Amino acid sequence: MNPPTIMPDPMPPIRQFLPNPETPWLVSPQLFQRIQATGITDGYKKCPITFNDPEWAFILRYFEWKKPTNRCIKAVHCIHSPSASQAFQATISTIDQQAQSPAFSPKWQQEEDAQLRQKVNQRWKAMTDPYSPVTVPGANSRIDSYAHTKILPLWHGTKAAICHSICQTGFTFFGKHQLLQEGKKDENNTDTGYFGAGIYFTNSARYAAEVYSDGNLLLAWVSMREPYPVVANAPNLYPDKPKDMRKLEGLGAYQNYNAHHIPIVSVKPDNPNCAIYYPCSQTEQPQCDEIVVFQPSQTLARFWIEVEIELARSPEVQLTIGAFLQKVLDLLEAQAIQQDIGLAKALEDKANLLIILDPNKTIPDQDAEFCRWAMQLLDSAGKVRTFVSKKLLIPQLPSSPPTPQANIPTIQQQNFMIPQIIPAPVVQPILPKVPQVPATAFGKAKWNTHFGDIGQEPPLPANIDQILLSRCPFWPDKKVQDTHLLVLIPKTVNGQLLTLANLAQWIKKPRRGNTTKFSQWHPGGNENLSVASSYWVLMTKDVLEGTRSKSYSDQTKIVSRFGQNAGIHYQPPKLLEAAVCILTEHVSSGVRIYSDNPWTGTRCEEKYANRPYQMLVGGFGAGGLVVGYDVYDCYGADFGLSCLRRF
Repeated sequence: MNPPTIMPDPMPPIRQFLPNPETPWLVSPQLFQRIQATGITDGYKKCPITFNDPEWAFILRYFEWKKPTNRCIKAVHCIHSPSASQAFQATISTIDQQAQSPAFSPKWQQEEDAQLRQKVNQRWKAMTDPYSPVTVPGANSRIDSYAHTKILPLWHGTKAAICHSICQTGFTFFGKHQLLQEGKKDENNTDTGYFGAGIYFTNSARYAAEVYSDGNLLLAWVSMREPYPVVANAPNLYPDKPKDMRKLEGLGAYQNYNAHHIPIVSVKPDNPNCAIYYPCSQTEQPQCDEIVVFQPSQTLARFWIEVEIELARSPEVQLTIGAFLQKVLDLLEAQAIQQDIGLAKALEDKANLLIILDPNKTIPDQDAEFCRWAMQLLDSAGKVRTFVSKKLLIPQLPSSPPTPQANIPTIQQQNFMIPQIIPAPVVQPILPKVPQVPATAFGKAKWNTHFGDIGQEPPLPANIDQILLSRCPFWPDKKVQDTHLLVLIPKTVNGQLLTLANLAQWIKKPRRGNTTKFSQWHPGGNENLSVASSYWVLMTKDVLEGTRSKSYSDQTKIVSRFGQNAGIHYQPPKLLEAAVCILTEHVSSGVRIYSDNPWTGTRCEEKYANRPYQMLVGGFGAGGLVVGYDVYDCYGADFGLSCLRRF
């Protein structure tokens, strides 16, 4: 018998791109402000999302991970229903209690195909671990953490009218295979559901869009305990059904489970148009996953995504590089372009790359798509077409420079506003070179020198050199590299989670470099918080001008205003991020930023314990670094606010 194999690729690593990773269903402050200003229609609020919102990057990466064939995002709206949010958050506590009770212990180990079910269970854990634990705001500013309730962002494909109904009243128990029944059926009737009469979701935008959608997707947060792992007892059973399907079809939750997990595969893998999927047997690899839950309060519809057919490619475009460059320069002169910072930056970066190429040569294939979209950027009235603008701001394949010479920009200097995950399936991928880690950055090599091995180092943005050499948005007379620290925030160091508590021990005895300690230690329950996966931060070396002697609320508004003016998404630091940046700078250089002369501290996102006190870090002197909290939301000059970008 062949050993069971379930592929270890169930979810993309994108949690760090969420504005609130610990409470991932919450939206960014700027989006929430727009939602608050939006009127309620039919019981819920619907607010457009732009590519300047941090949520856009998360949604786009997830959509592109398993991208629908020849389809793209047309529009995204954030959905907000206060009653649905309250029900969803209340259920998390109940599920967490159940998960710790012997009465709800899973029993799949006692069933047939236990070895294969174990592989499915491991796959589910790989899906949910990056989103665990989660925190829920409680009463009296209390923050509750839940490690046993598992949360996932999942797709639900359906019709526009049903999306509207779900946003109004929540998900209901639709069977999922109405579209697969032969012959015409009453559209108001649904089938019983292959894997149970529940609410169906998937981790694949392609599967949701191509099998069940009329051009509308919902991206929802879904909570659960450990689900029942559904498998096929043998391959190639169609049109017969595996044992698990026969025992689950049309029924409610199996035994004491509140969810079913099904890695699925097409019954005709060689037919891309086949819309019938079965559970995987021990010899089959999943194409994606389905999750079925059985209580509407386990679900929270957060984003409504409209998709559309991508415009056909025009292979006859034969512009020369010189003509293409002239078109880009003409666009940069347009008033509508100059008013859009992000779009102007993308065009400027493209011009900088084209200027070094032979103007008489035909544009490279990898630039043809950018050229086609650029030709359609302005309408007849000189206004920017929003859809085309979004296509230009999605990463394009790189231009091909000549053999590198001195002072010639390299491929690493391209501007990718949103790092690409996978190229469109119709394009032969031409992967950009991985950018080099700048010497000033505290990356894998320096972590290994001073503290230990951090595992795989995530890539930096392809245009990191341009970012560091650009004008600082906070101190315009300086460059970003002079006012910011570029630091890798690893998930683990020598196999141990990076937490504030562990960091407190490591800085006393680093492998090499300057030692220190925490002179005051009041972490307020935040000492064991860790990160889901490794990522980079670019944090200011000082608090922003104008943020001292201000409340935290006013400080965050200043950060938002700076970011909006620069067209860059900056956020206040988390406590762990700020401490890591300050202490890694000291261990490697001996310099104490956020020092005690003059006393300087930055407030951070977290609160102290169950109280409404903002955490802060700073006052770094010879005795060590202060980790404390601000009892009175003090207006004193000691407490400002730094900010950072996450990559």
